[in-house]
Amino acid sequence: MLTGNDLVSGTKVIDFYEVKAVTSNKLTLSKTPTGAIVTVYKVNVDGTNGQEYTLGTPGTNATEYSVAGKDLTFHTGVTNGTQFRVYYKVTTASDTKTIKVSSDAFGGTFRGVLKCLVVDEFTKDAFEADLVIPNAKFEDNFNLSLKI
Repeated sequence: MLTGNDLVSGTKVIDFYEVKAVTSNKLTLSKTPTGAIVTVYKVNVDGTNGQEYTLGTPGTNATEYSVAGKDLTFHTGVTNGTQFRVYYKVTTASDTKTIKVSSDAFGGTFRGVLKCLVVDEFTKDAFEADLVIPNAKFEDNFNLSLKI
């Protein structure tokens, strides 16, 4: 409501990464990459990125990997349990919502209906009520306070 733009449904290509451990010199990604793998790093003990691995022939070079679908294969010298951080792009589901913030659209006005509980000052009886704002324009610092 604040941006003046609608939510748009549809697929998007987004950046994604995950940390996976190698078993028998292979690892399987949880999602199918869209396009080429961006980068692959061996994870250091402290959790930071270590040695970068490149796409190539892992049988001949210890710091190369090959990819087939969601499977990455490393050199046979890579120890089981070694973790790699893999950066790649994925395509989102078709019901993914995207919002655009632009300088050429402004938030509209809306009919605001607030459900209230009103207490009679003398009888202390409670009544349901609607507080209707026929032409409300919400801002990012929206605050509503009522006083008598």
